Amino acid sequence: MAGRRAKKPAVPDTSPRPKRAAAPAVPSAKRSGGGEPSRAGAKKKAGAKTKTAVKKSAAKKNAAAKTSRAAQTAKKAATAKKAATAKKAATAKKAATAKKAATAKKAAAAKKSAASKRAAGAAAKKTAAAKKTAAAKKTAAAKKTAAAKKNAASKETAGAATKKTVAARKAAAAESRAGTTSATRRPSVPPTERSPTTSPAGAGPVMPSARVLATCAELPTERSLTDEEREAMAKVAETARGFVGAIGAPHEIVGGVSAFIEEVRAGRREEPRSQDVRLGLGVLWGEQLRAQVGWRWVHLTYPDGFASYALVPDDRAFACFPLNRVPEALRRDGTNTSAHVFESIRTGTLPARNANAYLVIG
Repeated sequence: MAGRRAKKPAVPDTSPRPKRAAAPAVPSAKRSGGGEPSRAGAKKKAGAKTKTAVKKSAAKKNAAAKTSRAAQTAKKAATAKKAATAKKAATAKKAATAKKAATAKKAAAAKKSAASKRAAGAAAKKTAAAKKTAAAKKTAAAKKTAAAKKNAASKETAGAATKKTVAARKAAAAESRAGTTSATRRPSVPPTERSPTTSPAGAGPVMPSARVLATCAELPTERSLTDEEREAMAKVAETARGFVGAIGAPHEIVGGVSAFIEEVRAGRREEPRSQDVRLGLGVLWGEQLRAQVGWRWVHLTYPDGFASYALVPDDRAFACFPLNRVPEALRRDGTNTSAHVFESIRTGTLPARNANAYLVIG
């Protein structure tokens, strides 16, 4: 039958059979008479015992053989099982080793890729930094060149303004020595209109059109400040601020400038020799007025040739010349009205207001 192991034939017993023992010799005296049946029975009994012993020996051998075959079969099964287990373990180990190698290879590849990306990123950053540095250097060089040009233009403008101021002072001194009616070359308050019936000696009545033309002839020409002029004025203002140590609100800075002027006039402090400081004091004073009341810087040129920087309100009713007034106040024969003029403008304590009159204050 399928699935059932065939029964092996019994191993033939090849062991030597025991020899029958020789029947004891019957005494001759007992052989005769009824002795034959006793010998046959003994012989039969002895044969039965021998046969039984042979059967037991064969059974014992068969059992031993069977036990040996079972042991061999179990041993073979155990060996096969052990071999299968070892093969399975070897296969699992090989698979684990292959998986570990693949994982290690994948990790190495990922590490290499990450290192490549980092190297590429570092190279890109380095390139970007180099470009940025080059651009910054180029920009800095351009700014430096532009600043140098602006500084040169500012110095040139400031020098021109200084020359104009000096020329105006010389002209004013010459006119004063010549006995002219005007005290300085700076613009004066427009003349008061005369009555139509009044006129200079020997002249007829002054017509209204003539009065308007005379007034307009004294009005200045205005222009806005250039960027170079604004920058130059800001620089000299900071120079003057550091020189006098003026800090605080606008009225406090004006008070500091006024106190410095009084100390110079009293001889307690030396008059500044630097033109930047002298003009810077006027600009610093004017910046406080601009911050306080909103007047703006302009450049005014009058028909008589006087030209300077001034502060004017939006309606151009007034004009103030701190770059001329403040340096003049440093002289002992000058008049220090810097604080008073600032307060008058701040509080609105001014003459009658007429638009576009450019009435000089201070």
